[in-house]
Amino acid sequence: MSEYLSKSAHPSVKQQSAIHSKRLLQLFFQPKRYFQDLPHLDRSKVYLLAYLLGIFVVMDRIDTQMIKAELNSSSNILDFTVNNWINYWGFVLTVGLFGGFIAWHLYGWWYEFRLKRSGVSSPDLTLAKQVNVLQWMSAVVPIIAVTIIQTLLYQNYNEAYYADEIWSVIIVLVTLVYSCLVSFIAAKTVFQVNRWGIFWFLILPLLFYSTVIFAVAVMFIAE
Repeated sequence: MSEYLSKSAHPSVKQQSAIHSKRLLQLFFQPKRYFQDLPHLDRSKVYLLAYLLGIFVVMDRIDTQMIKAELNSSSNILDFTVNNWINYWGFVLTVGLFGGFIAWHLYGWWYEFRLKRSGVSSPDLTLAKQVNVLQWMSAVVPIIAVTIIQTLLYQNYNEAYYADEIWSVIIVLVTLVYSCLVSFIAAKTVFQVNRWGIFWFLILPLLFYSTVIFAVAVMFIAE
């Protein structure tokens, strides 16, 4: 269990919810301060944010299928989903429930694994899952927001995906890079990871995203 949990709670933050709107804004703009206060906040509803993470996971899977469809052939379920916004949002909101369950447990396990490789011998699993979901919000919320904006601008997701614009790509890339930094700040602040934490929570995620972007670029060039 994190040493932070053994510290006495600051009276000004003890009763506040970790998912209060003001606190979530702090998560985006002052992540270190947020995670310093986190062990003293009410974390009982953090699991609700796993639903947003589940939605994000489903949206990411749709994008993956879109890339595969460009290289091969599209599937019926993909055509059904991306050619109508009602179908798209109905799909991601419904399957996102299952995705949130998977993300809470599987992503939580991966987070705990990295903590152990970073010098945290016995991390509290529930706290690890909560911190993992919260640090993901720095990427999840902006990307979902971008998709909502695209819903207002384009007739369907297929049109938004192939739109001749760059702003959404820039936002997504910047958000993903920033989320890697937030991930390291969270692990360092709450669990006091050792120097290996820089690799597991910052360098490795950055390498992963860079590899994916490079691989996709190569596939399109080769095609």
